[in-house]
Amino acid sequence: MLGIHAYVAVPDGLHIVDVITGETIDVIEPEQRPLRTSENTRIVGNSAHPPLVTDVGGAQAVLVPFLAEITGQGTAASRDVIEVVAVSTENQEVLWRHLIETADCGGMSAYDCDMTVVGASDGVAVLGVADDNGTPLASYGIDVAGPTTKWELDDFAATMVTGELTVGALSSGFLESYTVAYETSNGTEQRWIDDDDTYALSMQPAGPHWVLTTSPYGANDRIRLIDPQTGEPVPTEVDGLSAGMRCEYDGSSVVVCFTTDDGLSTATAVAFDAQSAEVLWSLPDENGGRVAPTVRSAWHGLVYGETSNGPVILDARSGRDAVLDPGIAPRVVNEYVGVALADSGGLLAYRTRG
Repeated sequence: MLGIHAYVAVPDGLHIVDVITGETIDVIEPEQRPLRTSENTRIVGNSAHPPLVTDVGGAQAVLVPFLAEITGQGTAASRDVIEVVAVSTENQEVLWRHLIETADCGGMSAYDCDMTVVGASDGVAVLGVADDNGTPLASYGIDVAGPTTKWELDDFAATMVTGELTVGALSSGFLESYTVAYETSNGTEQRWIDDDDTYALSMQPAGPHWVLTTSPYGANDRIRLIDPQTGEPVPTEVDGLSAGMRCEYDGSSVVVCFTTDDGLSTATAVAFDAQSAEVLWSLPDENGGRVAPTVRSAWHGLVYGETSNGPVILDARSGRDAVLDPGIAPRVVNEYVGVALADSGGLLAYRTRG
């Protein structure tokens, strides 16, 4: 969400919704034939990721990628492309469309190819591509002023852009990867690499300053919070991290990483300072008789989640229960609304206060 507008990406379109009224303002579709459809999303889940908000030519825009096909004509064969679309957040108009030819998703289901515009720096937006197992396929640096493809890296899936660096996973073999960082401006200068390859490496941003890397397998289990500028682990010990965790940043000062209650294992959560990585609290707390909520979102000092007792809001820095019966556990929150899932599968928006 951005202000009073939600930019909802689905495989074959970008839905722009007024979060106050619930009205769909516009739907931006790819010009080329999409290889994924929203109809299939109901079966396999939404394979699209949230669009990236960045500056394009001095104006704020969202960037969203679509996997599409340029239909062949005559003797010319059809070609798979990634169509990246930039949309103005001021007037919701398309600023440009950029096509990147790709063979990375050829030979597999289009729903097994995972694409994300992970970040931007100094006019270069970075698109990372992996398969559904997390195996790195390729990354692309897009000059948003052109637009042009400034660089391409095979076997590398970008995860995060921070400062001048793009951090991600570089394939070293079947399901094995190195953690590595490249210069975002050119995509060729390698700043650092962790030479110890990891099986089934999973990476994600943990707030604006850290990257969480995990692997769930045996001796190669490496659960670490690292500094993306150096590749070194954080100087403080962050207990409570585990494989399969996702992280939410509250947009202010706290990162909470968590697992969910999936019926086989109970929920866990650990919160740390976004700047220093100092652990603030963790749950469950058996001595205190407290369970961990299944975290849904975090926003400006509050963590929204659910337990078997119902929705709950925690103070992000202390971990204490702040509101015992808020009624909902929103999946997305900003200064205007919180958006939750309805029992019917639809969305419900509630005005925020304070």
